[in-house]
Amino acid sequence: MPIIAMYIENHVRWNEKLIMRKWGRQMHVLIIEDDQYVQQFLQTALIRLQPSIQIDITESAMEALAIAKSKKIDFFIVDIQLVDFKGTDLVKQIRLLQEYRFTPIVFE
Repeated sequence: MPIIAMYIENHVRWNEKLIMRKWGRQMHVLIIEDDQYVQQFLQTALIRLQPSIQIDITESAMEALAIAKSKKIDFFIVDIQLVDFKGTDLVKQIRLLQEYRFTPIVFE
């Protein structure tokens, strides 16, 4: 987990200012995780890192795709094995959406 945490921290710190400058909005992270303890841990860590960050959390791959289509997500954190889907298959579906071809996605 430390390597993931360092990557997330570096990405959030670097991109938060860029997103605010370029688009005039806060960074938006989508956490796709079916374990509530891990959800809470990630959310708490992100808020401590950047209090103004917007976070959506879902346990469902289908709901994650719906959120991605309706909002602008800047960073995805995906559980490798979800109840309804494999995380790798979800990422393939996300990458099919034109606006997310190059959006950072981290498996946890």
